[in-house]
Amino acid sequence: MISLRQYAKRRGVSAMSVSVAVRSGRLVQSVVRDEHGQPKIGDPDLADREWDANTDAIKRVNAAGGDPSAFGGSNTSAADA
Repeated sequence: MISLRQYAKRRGVSAMSVSVAVRSGRLVQSVVRDEHGQPKIGDPDLADREWDANTDAIKRVNAAGGDPSAFGGSNTSAADA
């Protein structure tokens, strides 16, 4: 079990992004509660799979520095054609 902050560091995102993902339901199965009722990541590998499956592709592109080719996309738009 790791904190949301630790998971954020592992993913290379802000702690706020992870918190929003938990609150919005993008991370569900990987989230557990500690003895104080605070959310923690019980299974970081499962959280990674949930994050990838439930995060909008454009957000992943932006997180990768705006390079859609990293996700099979193109750097050109219809206006460029």
